[in-house]
Amino acid sequence: MVKYLYVEIAEALRDDIQKGVYGIHQKLPSETDLANQFSTTRLTIRKAIDLLVKQHVVVRDRNRGTYVLAT
Repeated sequence: MVKYLYVEIAEALRDDIQKGVYGIHQKLPSETDLANQFSTTRLTIRKAIDLLVKQHVVVRDRNRGTYVLAT
């Protein structure tokens, strides 16, 4: 089964959150920083974050960033 890159990135970010790399209410790095970290585009990062938003792991605060909801 083929796994999309954005799904793999979402899983990696979720793992980092569960490991405590990003704590509750902590802001995630910017989409640009994450794109550089994962060597991909902002669109792919945006899709990964969208997935985490749908799973209620993070929340987007328009103009402020993306924050962790749960660990």
